[in-house]
Amino acid sequence: AGLHVSAAGLIAVGLTLASPWPHMEGYPALGALAALFGRFAPAGGRMRIVTLAALLLVGSVALPSLAALPGASPTQLLMCLAVLAGLLTVAVTQWAIGGPGAVIFVFAASAALGPVDGWHTVAQRCAFTAAGAAVAWLVCLLTDRLRADTQLPASAGTPVRRPSHWLIAAARIALCAAFAAWLAHAAGLRFPAWAAIGTTAVLQGGHLHITMHRAVQRMVGTVLG
Repeated sequence: AGLHVSAAGLIAVGLTLASPWPHMEGYPALGALAALFGRFAPAGGRMRIVTLAALLLVGSVALPSLAALPGASPTQLLMCLAVLAGLLTVAVTQWAIGGPGAVIFVFAASAALGPVDGWHTVAQRCAFTAAGAAVAWLVCLLTDRLRADTQLPASAGTPVRRPSHWLIAAARIALCAAFAAWLAHAAGLRFPAWAAIGTTAVLQGGHLHITMHRAVQRMVGTVLG
């Protein structure tokens, strides 16, 4: 599965660099992240997950780009990102997309927070993200039979919960991501969107002990990095 992601990213970025639009290389790289998903799916069950992940990646790039089109302020774009974090959490859960979860889509959305100078820029971002996702889809389709059947046992999966639980969890992620991003922006930090990404990464776990472990691991990893 790791080779799938590497191959998809290499092909997508390489083709873009050889095209007349080498400056768009980041967006096919984001689309190629669709190959991260479904690696624990049983044989024959991965492509549905990769397809849904590809659609979410394109949507995650499209929505902030559309929000930036009318000239939204940086604060408004950060709030848009926070709302997306909550909505993406629900989508990942309800569509059973699995790990690495909504954080990848929030990461993709954060890359599209920059200013937009017209509809052509929005179209380019979406098209190149979709192209990278298509490469990931083809790589997974052609080589997934080489992957061992590593389906997780039922006890290791996410427990079945009522829809109200996930709506509450999504609202919590959206509020915390908004507050963290606003704090980072108010402090004058250069990349406040990363605060929203970190919030999503930590809070998307289904249990308190998972959340606490992720918080500690992310803080230690950030300091060391």
